[in-house]
Amino acid sequence: MLYKLGGSTKDLEHLFKSPLELRVPEAYKALAFILIFAGFSLIPIGIFKFGFDGNTLIITGAVFLFTVLIGSYTLLYQRNHGLRFDDDFIVKQDVWGRNQQIDWKEVQCIKLNRTVSMYVIETATRKIWINQHLTGIYTFLKIAVRKGITVSPAP
Repeated sequence: MLYKLGGSTKDLEHLFKSPLELRVPEAYKALAFILIFAGFSLIPIGIFKFGFDGNTLIITGAVFLFTVLIGSYTLLYQRNHGLRFDDDFIVKQDVWGRNQQIDWKEVQCIKLNRTVSMYVIETATRKIWINQHLTGIYTFLKIAVRKGITVSPAP
């Protein structure tokens, strides 16, 4: 890795002092485009296959809205959801681009909620939910363990 970056370990020390950013994988973007494409392609298929009557338009319109809205939300999720952290703070960005910031000292524990596939960062006053599929989440959990924070299940 040092060869690719063109430096020594001393040159890389500044990377660990700057905030690290975890993002949602690009596969979410592909899923979003598939859903949006499916929504738009179902309209002509439904009309040509079943005719141009009221029931077909209602069902086709409902499927169109459902797939396009879910696809758009997934696209926003992939683009905006992320986590930035350094030695002092954790900043989580939600789907709509709003930031939530907490201090590492406030974090009591980090738990995996398997039902929704999200990690929950718990403090005394609030909970912050982050996707378990964030690129680099394992590194984040290892750093949390080094800081003395309970992580369940352990990385």
